[in-house]
Amino acid sequence: MILTLTSNTGLDRVIFLPRFEWGQTIRATDSTLAMGGKGTDVSMVLAELGYPSLALGFAAGGTGQRMVRMLEEQGVRCDFVWAEGETRSNYVLIDTDRDQQSTITLAGLLVQPTHVDTLRARLRAHLCRASCLVLGGSLPQGVEAELYRALIADAKAAGVPTLFDASAPGLKTGARALPTLLKLNRTELEQLAGHPLPTSEGVRCAAREWVARGVERVVATAGGQGAWAFSADEAYFIPPLPLEPLNTAGAGDGLMAGLAVGLAEGWSWVEALRLGAAAAAAVCLTPGTAQCHREDVEQLLAQVRIIAV
Repeated sequence: MILTLTSNTGLDRVIFLPRFEWGQTIRATDSTLAMGGKGTDVSMVLAELGYPSLALGFAAGGTGQRMVRMLEEQGVRCDFVWAEGETRSNYVLIDTDRDQQSTITLAGLLVQPTHVDTLRARLRAHLCRASCLVLGGSLPQGVEAELYRALIADAKAAGVPTLFDASAPGLKTGARALPTLLKLNRTELEQLAGHPLPTSEGVRCAAREWVARGVERVVATAGGQGAWAFSADEAYFIPPLPLEPLNTAGAGDGLMAGLAVGLAEGWSWVEALRLGAAAAAAVCLTPGTAQCHREDVEQLLAQVRIIAV
């Protein structure tokens, strides 16, 4: 069983607009509701791919209840710690004329120290049956970045591989805990490096540094420029697939889902990267965040190129 843990759960309202302008009444052409937290996104993709998962994390209020229903309807088991406040709502605005999109996130959950203790206890109880743990995302109010170090340590103590994908401020703390797999984009690599990385070579070097520090596998994504993947003895470039994206939100979570399957099943690095890249591309073909169709993933698998570098 793959465990996913989302500290700051949310739902995304994705809104398609012909052209966004300030001070104007704009009529949306379409909208959809989808997951909005990294771990829960991964669980949704895993469900579509036919792999069971158990979703952990914090949830609150009516939005949290709706989120749980959406997960359970897809066959995802849930064991959330119920906190105060409200699971956050995010708004993804897609300007179809300009081919641009932005995300607005709202504050939500209010987490107390007792909630954190309960979450760690639940995770430890489930780790004995887990094949791997996917965790990350932003941190809600009341939660220190130290949580990610502690959760990764708990998984290591149980012998369970960890896949980590987070933003600041939890990013640095989690990365320094040396998860099994670390996924980063250019901005996150720059935050860890402490300086800009204007070239592809700079991105690759920064990613390799984390392998040298002790992370077994590092994936550095660069949006439309593709991705690089490194381990101690392997290095690959994954070119982007030629497709017209509808919504790129959640593509990285699709990648993480594929990588989690590969890690859980004991696949080669190349096989895991291939499924991850296909799932990420399939997510871009749907209107909802981290939504995909298994048939799209299967068709795209044959198009994915994994180039040794």
